[in-house]
Amino acid sequence: MRNARRAYTLIEVMIALLIISTLFAIGAPNLILARERSRSRSCSKNLYYIEAAKEQYALDNKLNPSSPAPTIENLYTAGNSASNYLKTLPVCPSKGTYSVNIVSTEPTCSRAAFTINATNGTFPHTVNGR
Repeated sequence: MRNARRAYTLIEVMIALLIISTLFAIGAPNLILARERSRSRSCSKNLYYIEAAKEQYALDNKLNPSSPAPTIENLYTAGNSASNYLKTLPVCPSKGTYSVNIVSTEPTCSRAAFTINATNGTFPHTVNGR
């Protein structure tokens, strides 16, 4: 009796590759969108923490609403726990830079398409128009 080995034909391999590539084409954009949404939420949370630290700094130093705000480095003083308004130095996950602005305005990010809404604490943000 001959020892017959069963091998995959070219058509079977091509169909398997077609199925895998179709699944990848469906899933890849969703993974990219999920990563951008995660970065957006992280950035908006950082903006919220900067706003809270800036308000606390303004109250402690009796600043007017039109006063220039402190820098992020002033809000986060690594060795001095007495003036440490931020526990960690916020870093934008999208490689943007945060600007604190004046006391009465909200902080912004150079890469973000959203701002925080200090009146109700919500974080309206959009990713690619969604």
